[in-house]
Amino acid sequence: MKLRFALSGSIIFEGQSDCVPPPGSTVSFVVQSYKKGFEVGDYVSATVSDDGVIPADYDFSGETVEVTLDVDGLRKLNSSGPR
Repeated sequence: MKLRFALSGSIIFEGQSDCVPPPGSTVSFVVQSYKKGFEVGDYVSATVSDDGVIPADYDFSGETVEVTLDVDGLRKLNSSGPR
């Protein structure tokens, strides 16, 4: 499935996944588009939002399931990507 992470409605990561992290999970990824002071290529950690303000979106209309999750609490781990 295609998994996307969004921050304030803007997609900042998109990749393939075999699972969907539940709300409250910590996820780490490389930022793919600029948002709120984070640059493309920054390695960050975030929490999958569980506040319900922007609910998870599951799209089953195509050949591949697409899931978009809201994240918050971004913090930069390393500007050169994962170790």
